[in-house]
Amino acid sequence: MKIHMLAFQCVMAIALSIFSMDVNAQDVHLVGLRAGSSIGSIYYAPKPGGLPLPTGSQVGFLGGAFYRYFYRPHTGFHVELSYIQKGFGQNLDNFTSSPTNLIGKDVEMSINYLQIPAMSSFYIFKGKTKVIVNLGVYVAYALSGNSLRGELDSSGEVVFVNNDLDFSSINLNRLDAGVVGGAAFQRAFDFGILELEFRYSFGLNNIYNQDIETNPFNSQNLAYSFSINYLFQLKKDKSKFNYIVKKKD
Repeated sequence: MKIHMLAFQCVMAIALSIFSMDVNAQDVHLVGLRAGSSIGSIYYAPKPGGLPLPTGSQVGFLGGAFYRYFYRPHTGFHVELSYIQKGFGQNLDNFTSSPTNLIGKDVEMSINYLQIPAMSSFYIFKGKTKVIVNLGVYVAYALSGNSLRGELDSSGEVVFVNNDLDFSSINLNRLDAGVVGGAAFQRAFDFGILELEFRYSFGLNNIYNQDIETNPFNSQNLAYSFSINYLFQLKKDKSKFNYIVKKKD
């Protein structure tokens, strides 16, 4: 079974378990926004004569909206719709002695994804300050992207040209899926709830189609992300348990 099919089945299993739960209006419901930075690279295993080994990362932007639901103290789930930039970089100094190795090959890439994570969510502590842990899976769809590619100019010199990625070709996969997890430091205020969050994701689907001879065996997305999140609780006066426990005077 192909890896991306396994990832898709995992996503569907988690989604079905979420939607089959008995969601109660008296449970804790939170909605939020997040914005921050992503640092992308790839897990890479080349074929002979394939693409150059990436040695760097690509810094991008991320932003999105999410819903978090706790059906009992400390345990719940988190679903999200986000925009995230992933990709990889390259140290071009490694190829100064043989730049012709880069002709027709991507040395840097940036891909803009629409991503849906579905994660189990847990929190530690009961007061205004909490630690949140999220673990789950994601699916993503590439909206657009660009790459820096080696080409020969009119004088026979190797130059690097920025090209839009063509996802309509069989060379690139538009869909991505993988596992994701992270932790956040959360603090409640009178105006809402703030979080500082870190996540790591590992893609299970290749960026490049591995059936093409010159493409690598493996080219999965790896991404670290750092974000600031703002949340507020819906109908907190009707919740059956206190998500934020205020200290007594």
